[in-house]
Amino acid sequence: MTTDTADLTTQTRLLTADDLLRLCSEGVRDELIRGVLCETMPAGIRHGKIAMRLGGRMMYFVDAVRVGTVVGTDSGSGSNVSPISHSFP
Repeated sequence: MTTDTADLTTQTRLLTADDLLRLCSEGVRDELIRGVLCETMPAGIRHGKIAMRLGGRMMYFVDAVRVGTVVGTDSGSGSNVSPISHSFP
């Protein structure tokens, strides 16, 4: 008996930012990294404290020299990596 290799492989469709938005509306809180949905773990207290201290300093600098915008991680962000990577609240 021979096995066709096509029977052993599965094709995975890369997800888009629109797919992630739809999933977020259904309660999924994961990240899209290069088209693949990746599980995210909730951050803890220590992480939150460090992030706030760093974010505050970054915002102070960015506002002082007027070079851009600082946003929190729950604002939804993306990169120009192809396929696209996104994280939405």
